[in-house]
Amino acid sequence: SVISTWSIERSALDAPLTLQSAGVSAAPSPDSTAMYADPHLQERGFYALIDDMDGQKRGLPGLPWRWLYGERLDVSAAPGLGADTDSVLADVLGLSDEQITTLRESGALT
Repeated sequence: SVISTWSIERSALDAPLTLQSAGVSAAPSPDSTAMYADPHLQERGFYALIDDMDGQKRGLPGLPWRWLYGERLDVSAAPGLGADTDSVLADVLGLSDEQITTLRESGALT
């Protein structure tokens, strides 16, 4: 409770500066909005723009490291809900195309 009382009286920028002046390693912990607005992260290509299910561009955080020669792994959107239903029904459950069609026509699959 002592730390809570001390920290609530200080801003997110003032608290680390006060701690640092006392020899304690400290830094602010920004939220995702502040991180996305950080020009340094933008310049380094940390965020990948992907198309979401609504066709809008979204910035997704990338990996915090690079491979040799500065390569980054591609970041992509996750599949949409139900996008892999047919392959799961066929490959995992062993259903035929006819069985999947019957399920879809019955309203069991949306």
